[in-house]
Amino acid sequence: MGSLTSGDVSLAPGERWESGDLELRGFERDGAVAVRVYDPSAPAQRGISEIERWPLDDRLRILTRLERTPHRGVPTVAVDGRRSTDDFDGVLHLALPDGDVSLCVQLLDDGSFFAAFSDATSGNESYRFRFLRISAPGPDGSVTVDLNRAYLPPCAFSDAYVCVFPPPTNRWTVPVRAGERLVR
Repeated sequence: MGSLTSGDVSLAPGERWESGDLELRGFERDGAVAVRVYDPSAPAQRGISEIERWPLDDRLRILTRLERTPHRGVPTVAVDGRRSTDDFDGVLHLALPDGDVSLCVQLLDDGSFFAAFSDATSGNESYRFRFLRISAPGPDGSVTVDLNRAYLPPCAFSDAYVCVFPPPTNRWTVPVRAGERLVR
């Protein structure tokens, strides 16, 4: 948690500070430090009235196995054009109704996984890409990927976010009509 001294807020990357409804978070990228401001009234001020979703589709809740095949130094690009590299900890192979795909995932501190993906709906029926959290594998390595839980990245709500586009492996030519679609 950040600290407040004589009216100034000091935050290190990853720290946060709250005052009333506002929350400030420290953020770092390539040695540059910034502060993000979270204001719960911002969506109403921007005219956001809803997040459109597709209906639940049980066919897009897929049981698979985690293939622990690390991919290191994968080139990535953020929405602001910044190029860097990312590491991925494994791959999930998914048999979707319209074709098979692979999903590179990143291990999170709690043992779950994170992935960004785009599909044939991206940019027209849905936002340019979406995010997905996936529970930690079971003891036998099995993982349930529920694409109904796909959610919009922060950059769908504000140009101030520097979300990273999905890696090439996670850009699919098949449609995924599940999860969050668009901000209205």
